[in-house]
Amino acid sequence: MNFLRKNIITPPLIVQKLFRGVMFKNKRNKVILTIDDSGNNPSQTLKIVDLLQKHRLKAIFFLNQDNSLKFSQTIKILNKNSQITANHCLNHSSIFLKKYSYQENQILANGNKFNSNYFRPPYGRFDHNTLKICTKQKLKLMLWSLFTYDFLKDIELSKKIIANYLKRDSIAVFHDNFKTEKIIIDILEYFIDFTQKKGYEFEDFKT
Repeated sequence: MNFLRKNIITPPLIVQKLFRGVMFKNKRNKVILTIDDSGNNPSQTLKIVDLLQKHRLKAIFFLNQDNSLKFSQTIKILNKNSQITANHCLNHSSIFLKKYSYQENQILANGNKFNSNYFRPPYGRFDHNTLKICTKQKLKLMLWSLFTYDFLKDIELSKKIIANYLKRDSIAVFHDNFKTEKIIIDILEYFIDFTQKKGYEFEDFKT
């Protein structure tokens, strides 16, 4: 449990109060499943989508475009299966404290290729320029209230985090990248099962 005490699973309450326009929780009291770093491994994304389809669930996939071909393939997979696609910048470089023009290019480079207006900055780090761009472009800046640290490849740790921190209004973060490829399906299966056993509902994005 030392890890849970030393690392930020849920952003501090003072941060949530300071940035009231940022989504940290779901006001509809339904669990939102989000997947970061999609767009570079379509075959892995497809496995995640197949799992979601099996459980009749939707997730928000935040995509990067490091590889334009793989990005296009991933977008097609997600749209075909009625999943939510969202902006995670052109690549996974931090935009925090960067010039307005740099941030704007990173955020807008993917154009209107997404079927939602959700935006999550790389590493969840943002500043006043990020907020200005989001306001101007009518983007909803979404962070999280449950960070699973799945990229550490320790499935028991991620399970412990989920068991200790999941709430009915949680926005949970998992990762669709090479670091999680060996555990992502198993940890998502656990997360879905645990959420349902708690009696919590998943967000369906219908309204």
